[in-house]
Amino acid sequence: MPEKLLEFADDMLEVLSKHKFIDDLAKRDYKIRREFDKLVKEDKIPSERAKNLLAEKYFVSFKHIETIVYGLKHKKELPKT
Repeated sequence: MPEKLLEFADDMLEVLSKHKFIDDLAKRDYKIRREFDKLVKEDKIPSERAKNLLAEKYFVSFKHIETIVYGLKHKKELPKT
């Protein structure tokens, strides 16, 4: 993603967080995904190592980092109308 677009996304995230449209966990998850992409794509760190580094940095489990990065969370089904 171009750098200017990333800066814009960061600014928008801050505004949304400030006005309570998103919570702190959503903000943290966004930062984790961005950092993971940077570590793997730009810094050429193997994905397993990147997940371990992020788990240590953010004090969460390796599995939780996988859930954030790969979106493995089970989605609730909406009730049928």
